[in-house]
Amino acid sequence: MPAPTNRDRAYHTLIAADGIMASPDEVDLDLGARSYRVRDRRRIVTSARERVGRQARRHVGAAIGVVVDGTTQVAGFGVTGPNGGAPDEATSFQIGSVTKVVTALLLADAVTRGEVALDQPLTTAFPTAASHRSGRPIRLVDLATHTSGLPRLPLGLLRQARRQRHDPYASFTLEQLDQALTQPPRRPPGGKPRYSNYGAGVLGEALARIAGAPYAQLVHDRIV
Repeated sequence: MPAPTNRDRAYHTLIAADGIMASPDEVDLDLGARSYRVRDRRRIVTSARERVGRQARRHVGAAIGVVVDGTTQVAGFGVTGPNGGAPDEATSFQIGSVTKVVTALLLADAVTRGEVALDQPLTTAFPTAASHRSGRPIRLVDLATHTSGLPRLPLGLLRQARRQRHDPYASFTLEQLDQALTQPPRRPPGGKPRYSNYGAGVLGEALARIAGAPYAQLVHDRIV
């Protein structure tokens, strides 16, 4: 089998770490066209630690957890802040745009429960949400696939975000969100994908309103 490249290793760490739990002697890695077998699990852990350590130097702090023979090993690198120590298993991390995946899972879950349909108009959760001038409404699936036509950020938020770089959305209220959605999208929904933090946030709040529960509660009850 061909030897792994550095690019492959970037994807191997989590796959291999997960495989350790199921294989007593070897870990089989299947990466499509490139597959091979790792015989030394210690090398996997060491490689993972080295890679995360390099990232920690670039991004302040990082932590990694690996399960070996039923035992969890946790290693922290860098620092948690200007006056903080190394992160550990109790450190909280912002997961950033991973939240978009969680929100998409909530949408899929709501569809299987019969609570919503993928092509359901956004106006069922935001009655005052404006449609594009073509008349095409924004659908829930458009928000999940970045094809809603909404901009990356709501109007007016960019200036506010520059003043609160540590948490740009901290002061953005639901009332402001409702108001922002009264502005019709400039691009027709369902077209070319354009990344939108705004649209992802709207989807999360729409699902919460339809379910009648806060977003955080939905995540806790249905995903976590």
